Amino acid sequence: MPVAPLTLALALAAAPVAVAGPSLATPSVSLGSNPHVNFTGQLRLGDTASLMTVPADQELIVTLVATSHIGNRYREDGLSMADGFELFVDGERALSAQAIGPSSNASIAQGKGRLRVPSGASLTLVYLRPGDPAAYYIEGHLVQAGSPYRSFNGPTPTGSYTSHPVFTAESDRDFVIRTAVLKSERSGSDECKLSVEGLGTIPGDLSVTYDGAQHHGWSAPMPLVTGHGNLVVPAGNQVSIEVSGQLCEYYIDGEYITP
Repeated sequence: MPVAPLTLALALAAAPVAVAGPSLATPSVSLGSNPHVNFTGQLRLGDTASLMTVPADQELIVTLVATSHIGNRYREDGLSMADGFELFVDGERALSAQAIGPSSNASIAQGKGRLRVPSGASLTLVYLRPGDPAAYYIEGHLVQAGSPYRSFNGPTPTGSYTSHPVFTAESDRDFVIRTAVLKSERSGSDECKLSVEGLGTIPGDLSVTYDGAQHHGWSAPMPLVTGHGNLVVPAGNQVSIEVSGQLCEYYIDGEYITP
């Protein structure tokens, strides 16, 4: 269905660039001398919005993904199934499920995310829920290629009862985790635990990586949920998620410390 482009009142705004996407009008994009990019629109089940391809000498840092639908990930016949919006970078899932719902307190849902889209990569958004169309709004900014930001998203394998590796820090520099949001399919805070090699596993009952304010109405979200964490991963060490038979979805972001 047609979607009216977002109007941006920016002093240095360049002319909008139209990017085609099936089943919807093209989203509005600010490029040129202004490094900020913005996208908005509506999608129905199965629709894909082709948002942009990052210029060869730059990277896109997505800071905000706001949607009108709370995402979810669940198991069906032993498979991991998605419900809601999913953001893809060159066909690989980069963000999905509960981290980007309208009640999410995760940094990426509050304008403080650090989701890096590499040079030359294509950014697309899909919607996987039947019924009425759902709306989205996305913000980010272009930076010079070679930025220190990284992000990681996904579900752990279904039926996993042990440790799921997420990433290993580069061998010559430390990484600082700013955001870590974990959620099991049963919404418990102690079934998905963040583990950092050299530090150990953070006890689940501390709920430091659980968005309890979203799921249970707790008064305030934890700093690691909102992007204010300072969890150091020493160079060459691994970050993993300890699971106990539940499917765990996660969003983790941060940056490398440059010596």
